[in-house]
Amino acid sequence: MIVGGYLGAGKTTYVNALLANNDGLRIAVMVNDFGTLSIDAELIANTDGSTWSLANGCACCEVGDDLATALQQVADTSPPFDLVVIEASGVALPDRMRAMCSLPGLHDDGTVVLVDATDIGRLALDKYVSSIVKRQIQRADAIIVTKTDLASPEQANRATDIVNSLRGDIPVVGDDHDDPHAAVDVELSPQTLDELKELFTHCPSGVVRAKGFVARKEGGSWLVHYASGRLDVSPSDHAPTMLTAIYIAALLSATKTRQWLTGQLDE
Repeated sequence: MIVGGYLGAGKTTYVNALLANNDGLRIAVMVNDFGTLSIDAELIANTDGSTWSLANGCACCEVGDDLATALQQVADTSPPFDLVVIEASGVALPDRMRAMCSLPGLHDDGTVVLVDATDIGRLALDKYVSSIVKRQIQRADAIIVTKTDLASPEQANRATDIVNSLRGDIPVVGDDHDDPHAAVDVELSPQTLDELKELFTHCPSGVVRAKGFVARKEGGSWLVHYASGRLDVSPSDHAPTMLTAIYIAALLSATKTRQWLTGQLDE
């Protein structure tokens, strides 16, 4: 997943929330060469140069100008991370980074762009940066409007107008850094192996992990573990359970996650 937005929009605050409320996910955060890494001190277990190891199994690092190489190294890590997050610099165009998300072992979970409600009105008119800011919004998969508590009514209305004029059908969510992940539990009907593979072939962007025991049509169950585009299924004698799917709240809703799992999500 790529986290973008202009300088001061709140990207690092959002990334820290992803790490602090990780729901058991192993997350790798990478900051590109124009960014700065500012991880909340209480999360850090130890440091090694520009790499931070966190007590909850997550890791963060600053990378130079060879982001593709750094991403491939993370993709080759064993056990694999559940989610790899690129925090783009404020002047970066996240859509240009998306090609790197198709490297072997990586899966494109989408782009979230943060928009500062107190500053977007000025930025949208700035002759030097307006084109960058507008493209960030237009090419995002989801928008988070931040600092709404600090914005005046006029600034908030202006931010809404600007984002709505640029976003098309891009989902917009409020200034919520405290609950970046969400989860749903669904009891699937008995499945064959091919049906499970077909289901996860159409997994929507934003689903980070799914795990549980799904009933087998021939008896018993399937142990299902999906993470970052990788699906592992094995037969089991364990009783079927609910399948738990963890997703990024900005990119997907509980309703759409359930619709996908039950075969009701429109393509």
